[in-house]
Amino acid sequence: MAAGLAITGITKDLVFSTRRADRAISSDNVAVSIGNADVAAGQVKNAIDGVKELSKASNTGCFTNFQGAENAIKMASEGSDFMKGLGKVVNFTADHINPVITAIGGVKVLCAEDKKEALIDEGCALGTMFAFEGIAKNTLEMAKKVKDPVTKQVTMVKRNALYKKNPFLKAQSEKIEKAIVDYCDTKKLFDTISLKHAPGIIKGLLFVGASIAGYNLGLYIGKKINKSLKENKSDNSTKESVNTTSAQTA
Repeated sequence: MAAGLAITGITKDLVFSTRRADRAISSDNVAVSIGNADVAAGQVKNAIDGVKELSKASNTGCFTNFQGAENAIKMASEGSDFMKGLGKVVNFTADHINPVITAIGGVKVLCAEDKKEALIDEGCALGTMFAFEGIAKNTLEMAKKVKDPVTKQVTMVKRNALYKKNPFLKAQSEKIEKAIVDYCDTKKLFDTISLKHAPGIIKGLLFVGASIAGYNLGLYIGKKINKSLKENKSDNSTKESVNTTSAQTA
């Protein structure tokens, strides 16, 4: 995996894991809290995998240290069925983040007092969140998993932005991207911190922003729909009451 793709993935996973951990701590529902903690753990695992791949590509001694730590954890969990089971759960979640998040939304709906209202809120919020994430992934040319049909090996490759199908836009965007990367490769912040990974970090933060914006927009739409439904129900109840009174008077 290219360094830029790895940095983008690491950034988004670390930010998302922090947000999920906060939700796990603040949730009053035990099942939702456990689910959010599981998602946070899966996102941390993905971030660690990204760091490991980055260190491997950079040919530094860090990769050897990662392998040693990973082997030590595996050996420590060999005699514990609980640790083995926990590892399998986290691994599954890391590979299926969005389905698990959807399942957590389902639990929130089932546990809500007004299930219809919760279903509209959660459905709209998750729907627009995943839609915004999909758009951001393609626009920002983030990584995607590709399985080789012969070897079955999974690799991460860069997406191709839809706007690059236009030859003019592709040429201009590639010039701009190259200029930014070249600038960041040669510049430092206050002559101490390298800006080499700045483009990747910014892409990760932009993806997080798109995801949060999508969720908040969907939640806003859901609440508007619920408000409209309640108002219509209230109007209908008032009309029925007036009609009943008129009939009784007559």
